This record gives sequence, structure tokens and C-alpha cells, in this order.
Amino acid sequence: MASNDGEGGEGWEAAVRAEVGGASWWDDPDGADLHARFKAFTGQRRDWPEPKLLFWKDLLLRVARRLRLCSAPAHLVTSVWFARPGGITPLCLPQVLEEMRADGDILLKSELIVPTAGGLYQLVKRVSQMAISRRPIVQEDILVFRSLVEERFEDIATQLRGSHWTSTCVITTTKFNSFFYGREDAHAALCYLTQRGKARYLAIRKEDPVEGVKFPLVSAHAPAVSKFDCDTLHLVWQEEKLQQQFDVLDRRWEIRPQSELLVKQGVGHMRTSTNG
Repeated sequence: MASNDGEGGEGWEAAVRAEVGGASWWDDPDGADLHARFKAFTGQRRDWPEPKLLFWKDLLLRVARRLRLCSAPAHLVTSVWFARPGGITPLCLPQVLEEMRADGDILLKSELIVPTAGGLYQLVKRVSQMAISRRPIVQEDILVFRSLVEERFEDIATQLRGSHWTSTCVITTTKFNSFFYGREDAHAALCYLTQRGKARYLAIRKEDPVEGVKFPLVSAHAPAVSKFDCDTLHLVWQEEKLQQQFDVLDRRWEIRPQSELLVKQGVGHMRTSTNG
């Protein structure tokens, strides 16, 4: 699986081009329209032009959606995705991101609770979040797009309903990751979903540790993890391992006739050369 490098499956340049459309100002780095859209906001929040703010909020989410990303590094969003020739970048984007964060549209992955961590760590994390004042977004932050995670949540539930008749289901983290562009993107989404109670992380600590996710298919919240869920996870994991072994055998059988044909062709060529 590809890593979350901020490009997604399509590539950020193609995604931005597709979402900007045929706007002539986008290809005119010296034009007044582009400079007006790229310059930083000035004055108080109430003085900011609302259409410009909404334009960037909407464009950012549409580009991320097209890239099939639920999260992205802040430095890519502010300095790479929308960069124009000559190194021109939207100076207003840091302010747009802070506004989206204030509205709850963006969360920082570093502020989310990691579901794989122990209970003591999670408790300390919650207390520290209440005690420490919020810091500004920095370039190293991973931005989590709330609405896109919610959309993916609904999409996953819809797909899983087709093969499950129960109100919840348990899948391995490998299966969960397959619904996302990369493992980092999947992990950011899992942090958000578990913190909101929309999914539950579970793990079996045996000879081969197995990790999974309990997913609700009817309600918006996942019930607490039970022993039955852990037993189900182990069975699902075993089934996936068997399927992987079958896939390897299938590939070997597909390759074998081709190998035999090449050998026969090679022997035939040698005989022809000898007879000649």
C-alpha cells in the first residue's frame, strides 16, 4: 500500500487542476485576480472577505477528497498543493486552516488520542488537552479533515453491510487500512473515529498479536469490545491468512504453465541449433 505522501492516488497537481477547472486566473501568476486570492487576510476576522475564505475552505476539501485523503501534512497543504510558478503560494492558507480548526473542520492528529496506547496514557492525554491552551498549527502537524473522515466512515459501513447481517462487525486493521490511501491516513482516521466512539480498537495478545477494529453498521456509535469480538477477530484473521496462502498458490499455478512453455521453447531452440 502506498504511503501517505500527500499526493493520493491521482497526484496533487492533477487534483488541483481538476478542481480549479478552467479558471484563467490560475495560470496567470502575475494577474491581479490570483494575487488577490493568494494574499493574506488583514485586519480583524470580521473584516475578512467571506467569499475568499469559503473559496479556500471548499477547494482544500475538494482536492483532498479527489486525492482520497482524510489527512495531510500541513506543510504540503500550505506550501505544495497550491504553489504556482515562481514559488508563489497562498499566504492566506495558514489563516484559513486556523479558521477551519476553530470551526471543527480540521483537527490535529497530535491532539487525538492514539487508540493503541494504554489506558493511563489516554487518561493523561485527555487531562493535558483540557489544561493546555491550544497552540497554532505548525508545518509538521498532520491535518485531519473531519468531514472527509465522516464520509469515509459512511462509505466503509455501506460496503461492510453487503457482507454482514449483524449490527456491528469486526475487521482486521489490514482490512481497515485497505479502505484508505495509505497506512498513515488510515491511522489518522482511526484515531478520530475511536475518540468519537464511532469505532473501537481491539487487539489479541497471543504468539501472533492481532489488531482489529469494531465497526458499527446500523448506529453511529460502536458498542464496547467483548470477548466474543476478540474471538471473532481471531477467526477473521485466520481466514485472511488462509486466503493469502490460496492467492499465493493461485499465482504459482498461473506462472507454472508460462514457465513450462518457456522451457519447451528453449529446448526446441537448442535442438534446432544443434541440428543446424
